[in-house]
Amino acid sequence: MLHVSRIDRDELSAREAEVLAAIERRLNNAEIAETLYLSVRTVESHVASLRRKLGADSRAKLISAARARRGTALQLPQSSFVGRAAEIEAVRGLLSRHRWVSIVGAAGSGKTRLALELAASDARAPIVVELERAAGGDVAGIVARAIGLGTHAAGDILGACGVALAAQSYLLVLDNCDRVTDEVGSIAAELLALAPSLAVLATSRSPAGGADEVVFPLQPLPTGNGSEGAVRLFIDRARTAAPATRPSDSDLELIARICARLDGLPLAIELAAARVRHLTLVELADRLDAGFGLLCRTGRSDRHSTLEAAFDWTWDLLDDDERLVLSQLAALPLSFDLQLADAVTTVAAPERVLRLLDRSLLSQAATAGPTRRFQLLQPVRGFVLERTDQAVVQRVRHAHAVHYRDQVVRLAGRVRTEDTGEVVDAGKRMAPEVVAAIDWAAARSPELAVALARSLAVVVEHVGPDLASLETIARAFRVPAVRSAAPPSALFEVGAALCYLDLELVSELADHAIAIADDDRKRLAAHSLAGLLEAYRQDGASAFAHLDAAERFADALRDHWQLGHARQARAIALLGMGEAGAAITALESSMQEFAQAGDAMHVNNVRFMMALAAADSGLRTDEAIVWAGESIDYATASGNDHELAHAVLARAALTGGPEVGAVLRDAIEAFRVVGDLRCLVRSCLLLATSLQSHERVPVLEQALAVASRSGDEIKQATVLERLVEAHWEAGAERDAARSLGSLIALVGEASAFARSPAGMSERLGDWNTVIAEGRARGTSRSARHDR
Repeated sequence: MLHVSRIDRDELSAREAEVLAAIERRLNNAEIAETLYLSVRTVESHVASLRRKLGADSRAKLISAARARRGTALQLPQSSFVGRAAEIEAVRGLLSRHRWVSIVGAAGSGKTRLALELAASDARAPIVVELERAAGGDVAGIVARAIGLGTHAAGDILGACGVALAAQSYLLVLDNCDRVTDEVGSIAAELLALAPSLAVLATSRSPAGGADEVVFPLQPLPTGNGSEGAVRLFIDRARTAAPATRPSDSDLELIARICARLDGLPLAIELAAARVRHLTLVELADRLDAGFGLLCRTGRSDRHSTLEAAFDWTWDLLDDDERLVLSQLAALPLSFDLQLADAVTTVAAPERVLRLLDRSLLSQAATAGPTRRFQLLQPVRGFVLERTDQAVVQRVRHAHAVHYRDQVVRLAGRVRTEDTGEVVDAGKRMAPEVVAAIDWAAARSPELAVALARSLAVVVEHVGPDLASLETIARAFRVPAVRSAAPPSALFEVGAALCYLDLELVSELADHAIAIADDDRKRLAAHSLAGLLEAYRQDGASAFAHLDAAERFADALRDHWQLGHARQARAIALLGMGEAGAAITALESSMQEFAQAGDAMHVNNVRFMMALAAADSGLRTDEAIVWAGESIDYATASGNDHELAHAVLARAALTGGPEVGAVLRDAIEAFRVVGDLRCLVRSCLLLATSLQSHERVPVLEQALAVASRSGDEIKQATVLERLVEAHWEAGAERDAARSLGSLIALVGEASAFARSPAGMSERLGDWNTVIAEGRARGTSRSARHDR
């Protein structure tokens, strides 16, 4: 709370205070009499009394005494003021151009402190009026007492306040107006009309709604790990609680995580930082993940003593419908627009959403898109959910899942023939919401989970997969009830996307699809998935058997898209057999079918594969450079980051050059972000060929970890072979022997020895123990993946 200290003064009557204010405005006795509706003799009597009480023997000294009585010294809190330099300048700029500015923000966002700092540095004389405990009808009297006036009838109070405030330039700070915004609005407007040099700075969770009011929305502090903002505030308050606090670089990352969990809300950060007196940062972060109950301040009982008390202040001002809408919106997993709010709430939402925004219980989400999106700050969400029945939460989550099922199904129907930037952006925006819906539905509504997951799989394969989406789809399809609810067409769509991530899970999906396929359309989907899986496993015979069947069904059904997919999978199998020429021919046929189906993204994907096959084989390299360039042009124009990384990988494989390392590192990062583990390994292997032997090792170890994670034993063997070679060339014979042991566990002794560097086999007797260690490690890695 703000405190204003004033010099001691003899008690003046209300009328004497009004006369003194008029004297300060340099009115003569006759003018004072006319203004205050008194006789001149009565004014002279009051002036005489003022001279006696204030020890002033002249009118000039009365004016000085009036200014001294009105002079204020703001008592700023002792804690540092952190992270609001931009806001100070912004509000100061508004006050230079406007006479009434309201700082509006959520509970605990620092409105009062910002107003106090502004008042202390403003050229105008500050008068601070605390309205936290004001009730309707009390505001004018509270303002009058803060100015130093007595109280009369309501009209007289404001007139007297206006006379006093017109004496010089004042900044009237009306703090905590939440409960009396209507009265504040009318009083501020009247005082501004009566006192031309007056400026008003208000703080509230809601605007007053005045015609001349300029609203400054105060946002939470930025939560990034930087020198300003939430992290700095946390460190500052933590050092107050525990002066020995000296955060390390790793601590800074954890503090940034804590601040992000608290959405940068200053009060929440201060309360959390105080807990480092008793908790480690890890303990604090873990407890905050479970809830915000520990955020309280000992020794205080005001509305800033706990986060709950701060939010209660606003919760109590809501009507029943507003509380219900807020509870329903709090049950949403992420942000929302007005359309989603309508879909999940049981009372008319738009006008109530706007009212909740005005009360700073909702805020705009920092997301780009065609519509405005809103959110609850995490501490507010936690507070509201504690007061929300679980049945309400579950109804909302079901409505959310249905809403996004309808949207993602429509988008999946468009995405194969529309590769515009609008469709790509829509897919990327929608993915996090659908991910949240899948996670909810997988345990409660298998059919809904299938509809969401299969459509998301189609969308992310086309607009560029992201790891969170793929992992969520995989997690859902490990649930038996979800898998059982999926028809072969869904298993194909999901499995094709998951080939980026987890071949073992794809194998289970393919087996199930084959088992339940009972008509030609279903058999087409099942054999297409099984053929793609075996192609990636480099089992040519099995792949061709499935793909021959898939092509027959696709021909019979006149399905150009599935025919293109089957021929692309055939090319993958041929490449695994070293038949690059035949693979490129198959890819050219695949490209024609995808073009016939109108799928430009898959046309481009096939073009990238043709370029990469040519780079590996040395065939048709002049054409391949053109293919790679066309792939880059397409991906750039469509905004598809995944396809761009593909094209960059192909061109790097074709052209090499001194810049290939930087290009491939960018591609590796892109593949890591989207979760394309196959191409991530491929990029690491290609990068390793451009490095010195000792530089290759960390890149190859990264590739081995990724190949192991995806269950791709062929890629694991390739990486291990390169690791053995890199260690051996670098003179790290012990490490080479350990990696050879892991290779033996994967492909057997004969094959591993055949793939080892020349001269290594003669030295193996020296490293039997280390080889056994590597072998055990390789076996353990396989066992972990199997689980």
